[in-house]
Amino acid sequence: MEKLKREIIIPDSHDHWLNLKTRDISSTEVSALFGLSKYITEYELYFRKKDGIAINIEPAERMRWGTRLESAIARGVAEDKGWIVRPMKEYIRLTDLRMSASFDYCLQSNDGQDFAILEIKNVDGLIYKNEWIEHEDGTFEAPPGIELQVQMQMLTSGLSIAYIAALIGGNRVCLIQRERDDAICEKLITACAIFWERIANGIPPPPNFERDADFISSLYQSVEPGTVMDAYGDHEIEMLVKKYKESAELAKQYEAQKQAAKAELLMRVGDHEKVKGDGFSISCGIIGPATVSYERASYRDFRCFTKKQKE
Repeated sequence: MEKLKREIIIPDSHDHWLNLKTRDISSTEVSALFGLSKYITEYELYFRKKDGIAINIEPAERMRWGTRLESAIARGVAEDKGWIVRPMKEYIRLTDLRMSASFDYCLQSNDGQDFAILEIKNVDGLIYKNEWIEHEDGTFEAPPGIELQVQMQMLTSGLSIAYIAALIGGNRVCLIQRERDDAICEKLITACAIFWERIANGIPPPPNFERDADFISSLYQSVEPGTVMDAYGDHEIEMLVKKYKESAELAKQYEAQKQAAKAELLMRVGDHEKVKGDGFSISCGIIGPATVSYERASYRDFRCFTKKQKE
């Protein structure tokens, strides 16, 4: 792989870091180009990068605790392995390719030289069971998005070794060693190049309408008052209206079934706060009263109507 031009920046704040990421595809975002991100699609990523909008994923409680526990996990792994670790504050970007990475920790040799990346993950036991792979020989595989993340980190940093240290369920560490795979790195470079070429040419990737539904709705929040679109003869819109109405009717039916099942369950469980059974549990406590006052933001109303066919 040819020599890459790197820029190393130490962000001075969270907002500075978010602003830096608007220029590049980062190691946490690159999986979206392969349809493997849990948080964002390539379609949404396209518009956010095109418009220079920072992507700030609001962390769930588990993610917040994961961040708080990072240093403890890193110190514990370092103690177990006899490693020297340092927080890796650098934001490194490949300027010509517009690719970048942020890091958790770095491993150092006794002479203070960095030799490997240490990526920390705090993983819920159920998520580990469903998304991680543990082979019979004792080796592990992280979810594809994380595997791509560490390859991107090695590519941007120039380091050839990375460790994924995952604390599973709060009491077991899964340690995965990875070496830089030049074939994978070339695929990352190619995917990013195609992405930036799309932006330069104004050609967005096709949306995933199920995953992108909310984002697409956010893009179309303005109307020209009084305008009427002539869709007579547009069979595609006609079929989509039918699909929308049929789906709405099914949703109504399923909601009625759900509420009926809830009513039957409440009759069965009575005044118990929790229920546990074979392969299931129910929580049905009381949520206390609360007064909520807020100003509702404007939103685009959307309703479909169909004409009844004449008999």
